Amino acid sequence: MVKRIKTKIVCTIGPSSWNRTVLKSMVSSGMTAARVNASFADEQEIKRVYKTIREISPNIALILDTKGHKIRLCDFPSPIYLKKGDILVIDSQPNEKYLWVNYKTLYKEVPAGTVLLLDEGKIEVKVEGKDETRLVCKVMVGGVLTRGKTVTPVGVHLDFPPLTDKDKKDILTAVECGYDFIAASFIRNVDDVRAIKSLLKGTNTKVISKIENSEGIENLDSILDESDGIMVARGDLGVELPIEKVGMLQKEIVKKCNENGRPVIVATHMLESMIENPRPTRAEVSDITNAILDGADALMLSAETSVGKYPVKCVDVMSKIASYVENFILPQKFNNCKIAKSTTNAIANGIYEICQTSDIKAVIIGTISGITARVVSRYRLRQNVIAFTEDEYVKRSLQITKGVFPEVIKKFSQDKKRIIDQLVKSAYEKGYINKGDNVIVSVGESILGREQKLLEVVKV
Repeated sequence: MVKRIKTKIVCTIGPSSWNRTVLKSMVSSGMTAARVNASFADEQEIKRVYKTIREISPNIALILDTKGHKIRLCDFPSPIYLKKGDILVIDSQPNEKYLWVNYKTLYKEVPAGTVLLLDEGKIEVKVEGKDETRLVCKVMVGGVLTRGKTVTPVGVHLDFPPLTDKDKKDILTAVECGYDFIAASFIRNVDDVRAIKSLLKGTNTKVISKIENSEGIENLDSILDESDGIMVARGDLGVELPIEKVGMLQKEIVKKCNENGRPVIVATHMLESMIENPRPTRAEVSDITNAILDGADALMLSAETSVGKYPVKCVDVMSKIASYVENFILPQKFNNCKIAKSTTNAIANGIYEICQTSDIKAVIIGTISGITARVVSRYRLRQNVIAFTEDEYVKRSLQITKGVFPEVIKKFSQDKKRIIDQLVKSAYEKGYINKGDNVIVSVGESILGREQKLLEVVKV
């Protein structure tokens, strides 16, 4: 039986990982999902990455991460050196005399007294007043300001529409290609999620909501109910909210996702130092360790694999940390999961109890939708969960769910005895189990027919 890590690894694809040999090595090292960051990708890049990944492996999930709304300072000729106490004027309209931003109604929506964080929080200014379409600001924390840097109003609701024109175009391109997930940036409320799902109606593509602002935190429960997964986007979260809150917010979000059977990805700066260096810092190793212990289904690498010097090594390091830390995760029991029927919850609870009291080597599930596998995943069993499905999309949708190893089976047998033999044989042939192992086999009514369910312990 081959040892496999349970934690899933999402890798951002960029110049450092365009090479096919590099990509194949990343897959071998543990990458289960490939991410395209639409902030740096056009339509052709979205299509090119899809084609390349699919040629390398049919098993890797593909995630398009939308650019979303981001207020930025528009072009100005040279860096501006700001010191505490300086006055900085920011216009909401194109202006040769003052700095201006790409959001025309900023001056209407930001009241006096608001703190603006520039360049991801490196510079801090306070709005002292307004002059027509301009914000007159006083510098609280200085620094060097260059063109294109971000502007983040702290604690202010901005009246953005849910999607930009670029977002809509990119999502439709991703759906046309066959991407498995849209990671939606700056989700504020359930209406933002629904706007994206309306574009995805009738497709197999699912929505991962990125929680990265105060409104997303405030509306987390309703966002969670409407989403197929959640990403803890710690970069912008640490800009929008006091930095000291990020660690506890991560734990809270992960816990709620675990309880509700939603896969959760922890992202940003996981191995930031390895963009330039071949070894991680001790703090990064501890960060990854804690994210896994918190209950994260998946961890994400961003610049580390898109523009860093050591993309393969980053995946390898993350895999090694996960492989070790997973030995210390104890199974945990949850209340019934909202995404599943009562019968599915009963089966999942039964699987948990049997695994706790018997010598079980693996759990084998036959699933149409993947829900049973996701519900069982919540328990963080020591045993691997092998999920067989007839659908390639369902298989790849489980590539961000912890402890679940999805496989495609051509067609399920409709006979109880035969389907047990079919699933056990397939799991054995793929190296998940050995002869003599005791395994649990579970199949739901969606496969066997109305009111027929299967939960048995079988010796291989």
